[in-house]
Amino acid sequence: MAKNQILWTNEEIDILTEKYPNLSNRELSKILGRTVESIKGKAIKLGLKKSYSINHNKLKILLDNSNKSNYWLGFIMSDGYISSGGELKISLNIKDIDHLSTFCNYVKANINVSTKHTVCFNYYKRGDICAMSCKDSIYGKLIRKKFNIIDKKTYNPISIDYLAEKNAFISFLCGLIDGDGCFCKGSSGKFSFIRIQCHSSWFSVYQIISNRLLSHEILSRVNIDNQGYCRFIINRNNSILLYNIIKSLNIPCLPRKWNLLDV
Repeated sequence: MAKNQILWTNEEIDILTEKYPNLSNRELSKILGRTVESIKGKAIKLGLKKSYSINHNKLKILLDNSNKSNYWLGFIMSDGYISSGGELKISLNIKDIDHLSTFCNYVKANINVSTKHTVCFNYYKRGDICAMSCKDSIYGKLIRKKFNIIDKKTYNPISIDYLAEKNAFISFLCGLIDGDGCFCKGSSGKFSFIRIQCHSSWFSVYQIISNRLLSHEILSRVNIDNQGYCRFIINRNNSILLYNIIKSLNIPCLPRKWNLLDV
C-alpha cells in the first residue's frame, strides 16, 4: 500500500459496487470524497464495469436541437474530430481549458480534461494544450451522419442542411467562429473584423452561411485568397449585429473573443 493511502471501508466498497455501473466517475468522486483516479483503480480491482447506457449515451444531448447543443456542434466541427467509430476528440490551447470543461460538464460525461506541453516544430510553437476524448459508438456515429462527416474534414466539408431554423443556425455559427474564427484588430488597435480561414473545399459551405446571414440582414463576404484559402469575413458593424442575436440565445460563447467587440 502506498504511503498515506486511505483504506477503503466496507461501506464505501458497497456504495461503489452498487453505483459504479450507472454513475460517472466524477459523480462517484463527489459521493465518496475520493479522486477519480482512486475510483478507477478500485473499480478495476473489483472487476466493476460501466453499464451499456453510460458507455454509449455520452453525446446524446448534442442531438436535442437546443441552442446550446447546436453551439457545441459548431465548435466541434471546427476544433473537434469524430472518428468513424464515434470517438470525439477536442484539443485546445491551455487558455481555453475552462471552456473545454464547460463542454464536458454539458454532456455530463465521465471525461477528464488532460493537459500537456508541446514543443516547437518548424519554428511554430503551439504551447501547452488541454484535451478531452470520449467514445460514443451510437451518438457519435449519428453526429457524423447528420453532418455527412468523412475523415479529414479539413479537406471534406460538412453538410449544414439541417440548420434551417434561425436560432439553430446562429448558435452553430457562433460555435464555428469560437473554434476557427480570428477576431482581428485594425491599425487603431481596436476590433475590426471576424475572419475564418480554411481549406478552399469549404468555400461552398461559407457561401451558404453568408447567404443565410444576409437573410438576417447581416453582411459578410467569402472568397478564395491568393494562397488558395477560403476566407470568410464579417466586418465590425455586422459582427456587432450578429453578437446582439447571439446574446439572446443563452449559449456559452467564448468570452475572450467576443469581449473584444467592446459593446
